[in-house]
Amino acid sequence: MTTSTTGRRRVRLTWGDGVAALAAVAAGAFGAFAYYGDTILRPFAHTLGIWILLVAVVSARQTLLRGAIRGGGAVLISVVAFFYGKQLYYDILYPGPGFPYRVQPIELLFWGALGVLGGAVLGLIASRIGRPGWVPAAASALLMGLLLADAYRWYATWDEDLPMGAAIVGVIVIALLGERTWRQIGYTALLLIPGTVAGAFLVSAPDWAQRVFRL
Repeated sequence: MTTSTTGRRRVRLTWGDGVAALAAVAAGAFGAFAYYGDTILRPFAHTLGIWILLVAVVSARQTLLRGAIRGGGAVLISVVAFFYGKQLYYDILYPGPGFPYRVQPIELLFWGALGVLGGAVLGLIASRIGRPGWVPAAASALLMGLLLADAYRWYATWDEDLPMGAAIVGVIVIALLGERTWRQIGYTALLLIPGTVAGAFLVSAPDWAQRVFRL
């Protein structure tokens, strides 16, 4: 008589998870530097592009579960690095007495929770990238569309084109993460316009919600 033991599958940490965490810290630190340290890069502290691309890179070609965990975890780490990076840069740039910027726990908790939720959802979508078929093409197209729509929203408001150039680079990166066959490229190209329309709706949703709330 033989017995077989079955257990739950566990998500084990890999070197890729460590690289994803380091990338998240780098993205948050870059956002904080852009916020205080450089006026040319300042749009990147106020747009969603660096976080969308971060999730796409760390979650692509993963299982659904690992993609969600990596996406949510990466955005959470990035949010923490962003807020504490802002505090660090403020102390460097504006030393001395006064009312220095300090991280507020409630603010950090709010954006951290929102980041985990949004990152997990985007991570689920991004995990399909790298496979053949319409679903992975739709995932790539949606993330590309989010990048383009977010950058265009900033361009239309402030007439600054650097985020749009960065978004195009991000689109190329996502394309390279996908399955690079002519058929898959064609699928993604066909879905890019509806993906951009959906992306425009999603990045504009907070503004609409704010207007409704005011009404």
